[in-house]
Amino acid sequence: MYRQLVHEITQTFKKISDEIIDIENKLRSQHNLPEVAKFVAKVQEEEKLKLETVRYRLSCESNVASDFQVKKPPPPSLPLFQVI
Repeated sequence: MYRQLVHEITQTFKKISDEIIDIENKLRSQHNLPEVAKFVAKVQEEEKLKLETVRYRLSCESNVASDFQVKKPPPPSLPLFQVI
């Protein structure tokens, strides 16, 4: 269920991204608005960075959560000195 939802969301983001790239290209070629196209491209880059940051953060949170779910026994304590 979770993987399917992630897949669907990823596909939706890809479709939106492709549409925005198409708009950016039209702004350059058909409307002669390279500065606006550059601005759209910059917004796309910022959104990409934001998504990567969220993905990294979720990954870290997942790793931390899994560390707390599996309780590992502490390593055996070794004496610092051995009495002979």
